[in-house]
Parts: sequence; structure tokens; C-alpha cells
Amino acid sequence: MEITRLGPEDWERFREVRLEALAESPEAFGSRHADWVEAPAERWRSRLTRVPLTLVAQEGSEVLGVVSGNPTGEDWVELISMWVAPQARGLGVARQLIDAVVDWAAEQG
Repeated sequence: MEITRLGPEDWERFREVRLEALAESPEAFGSRHADWVEAPAERWRSRLTRVPLTLVAQEGSEVLGVVSGNPTGEDWVELISMWVAPQARGLGVARQLIDAVVDWAAEQG
């Protein structure tokens, strides 16, 4: 499994996984699929700019999960928007994504 950080230039990749997550697990998010499905490219880029950490877990071309981290003050990072694909649940993907956010938070001081 590979965990990759996404930036604004990766908006199409983020769009694909985010829409899949919102459709598959709508109860897990504050956002709705309908709010994002027709969103223009600039909105997707903006999301990846405003939230400084977005990670995607993949195995080959298969997306296994996504997570984001956002500073909330000087001493805290909030883990937000986490989703693991149904076929990858129970395999440790969530733990690896959480660990990657924790490592990033530690790097922030």
C-alpha cells in the first residue's frame, strides 16, 4: 500500500475518491455528494489548498482510503474527512492513514 499526499494540482484524483466516499458513506461526512458532484475545478483546488493535508492510500490503481488533517490552533491538528473503501476495511488502512496524519502533525511542531 502506498500513501500519497495530494495538492491542488491533484484535484481530479481527489474528486474521484471524495465523490466515491460521499456516495458510499454519506452519514460519515458533513458534506453531501449533491453539494460536490457538479463543483467546478476551482472548488476542488480550493479544498486542497484550504486543508493543508490530504492523503490517499492506494494499492496499484485501487484507492483504499482518504484522510485529511487541518490545524486547529497552534497546538492541535484535527483529523477530518476520513474514509476507507469497504473492501479495505479491517485491513489496517485506517491505522496507516491515522499514523500518517499524526506524523505530519508532529512535523508541524
